[in-house]
Amino acid sequence: MLGLIRQRARIRGELSRRIGYTNGLHDIFRFARVVTYLHDIGPASVTILRSAILEQEEAVRGTRYADGVIDVGRALGLLDKAGTKLTLSDKGYALHAVQQMNGPNESVSAMLLHSVLESDSDATLNLLDILSTDTSTSTALGQLLVDRLLHVLRLRETWADQHIKSKFVRDMVFQELTDSKRRLATAVDLDHKEAQSWSTYREEQGLSPKKKVERFYAHTVNPRRGWLKDLGFIQQQDREQYCITEKGYRLLSFLKQAPCYSESVFVMPFSVEVTQLLGLPASSNSRDLFWRATASCSANPPSPAHVSPDEHLQFIKGIYPHVKFHIFNEAAIEAIYNAMAAQLAIGGEYIERDSYDALLESTFVAFPDKIYQLRQRHGGSGYISMRRNAN
Repeated sequence: MLGLIRQRARIRGELSRRIGYTNGLHDIFRFARVVTYLHDIGPASVTILRSAILEQEEAVRGTRYADGVIDVGRALGLLDKAGTKLTLSDKGYALHAVQQMNGPNESVSAMLLHSVLESDSDATLNLLDILSTDTSTSTALGQLLVDRLLHVLRLRETWADQHIKSKFVRDMVFQELTDSKRRLATAVDLDHKEAQSWSTYREEQGLSPKKKVERFYAHTVNPRRGWLKDLGFIQQQDREQYCITEKGYRLLSFLKQAPCYSESVFVMPFSVEVTQLLGLPASSNSRDLFWRATASCSANPPSPAHVSPDEHLQFIKGIYPHVKFHIFNEAAIEAIYNAMAAQLAIGGEYIERDSYDALLESTFVAFPDKIYQLRQRHGGSGYISMRRNAN
């Protein structure tokens, strides 16, 4: 039970894969730039990273907006917080590395898509599905999307009731789902907005209840529609009209076949780790799902990659300077795996996490004078180090 309580935030994030209402959602590629800012200044306080964002990002004005950008970066799994300092997560190091090796390219888009699928797929995928048949105004799209999001939460309640045997775990899951439903329903409730004479958002002060709800819909739809456009899933035809691209249809088709589509909404399965925390058998469908989905954008169905230990070593040599920690000659295995997965995905291939562990072990055995594994110290999947004569 202790592990369950400690991981409650992670469970909450998978029960509702939607980044909450916040400033800073716009421009998906901004988060790749923020990763670089933090890498260059090293572990830093929120104040220092905020200053870097305000200095570098002309569109970001004011500390509240900059703090929103940081919050979204953390929600996307790119930034971590250790004590009072912000650091790059393993995925953040991977995103920095693919940028340094190749510059802005498809592998950067692949990394960002994977982060969006893990953190915001309830909202982003269902919006993409709506856009495949409806290109209404932001308000109309927002109404359709919120209806879907509430239905996803109800489906998860039904699932929890049917599958979770432990009363303690089931009650915890129901509480999280109830809170998520309440927050979402309240955000679009005109009576609640009428009764709420104040607003935490300065931009909403003085607005009528109807305008506040319309603003919520627009703020929920517009940034994600921008993400979908920037990542190549939709094309803008005119001011309010969008059409789905071939890449978008491939992603929707793959996930519907996965299957991750029930009662006309996308419902993503829990990760293997969260499934185990809930005391349930792991679903083979959830393992590596989001990397397989990312690869499906280039080829549907995606195919498993075949990488030799020598090819793997060469890849690590190239990426190691960009994924290793600032003052230590070591790098997280998870960062290297994600960087390789992003590179493979743009060719329509994926490598299963278990297969990667086997490849890593083969590389250690084949090249003990070049690379070795460090003893695991604090969670995660472990670390590797390159010997000084590796090149």
